[in-house]
Amino acid sequence: MVAQFGGGKIVADAGAERCDPRADLFEAVTDAGRKGVALQRYKGLGEMNPSQLWETTLDIDARSLLQVKVKEVDEADDIFTKLMGDVVEPRREFIQDNSLSANVDV
Repeated sequence: MVAQFGGGKIVADAGAERCDPRADLFEAVTDAGRKGVALQRYKGLGEMNPSQLWETTLDIDARSLLQVKVKEVDEADDIFTKLMGDVVEPRREFIQDNSLSANVDV
């Protein structure tokens, strides 16, 4: 697996015994970070300064554009409405029903 970022490249070990390629990529990124690559997390594009926004999102030579197709449009709309809507109770129920099975990145 190869991940590109800001002109750099991270290569995860294809022969690793782990079955989850995301974990391999995470490990490769973490190892690269220990070697001096800085990792930052943002909740949204508005948190970036203009140069970071250009490097990660706006630069045509560095960005990737992916088309996302939703197969279950009605279900996706229902979940989106629950989580982003103005009514609190459906959101609370969704969180309570799914909290124990959620994968949380802390």
